[in-house]
Amino acid sequence: MSRGARSDVAGLRPPSGEQVAISFGDQRAVVVTVGGGLREYTAGGVEVLDGYAVGAICDGGRGQLLVPWPNRLRDGRYTWRGRDLQLALSEPERSNAIHGLAR
Repeated sequence: MSRGARSDVAGLRPPSGEQVAISFGDQRAVVVTVGGGLREYTAGGVEVLDGYAVGAICDGGRGQLLVPWPNRLRDGRYTWRGRDLQLALSEPERSNAIHGLAR
């Protein structure tokens, strides 16, 4: 794994903070220091992530970690280690709990 130099654009820090490029084989990612998200991720020269420009701020949830799951949970229910658990419905009109517990 190689880690690129932390960089700022033209001496100014971008809205997403420092840009830290890392790579492994044919994979490359740019991690940002504001929010700790991914701004860019490619594998084999193919863009895998719907990233954003270096001069932009992340909009929506682009490149952010959604923990412990990245999507909605129907009826806010899930099973963990044999226990049935219930979350508050953050989208009650759709009967969903959305995007995990941390963003």
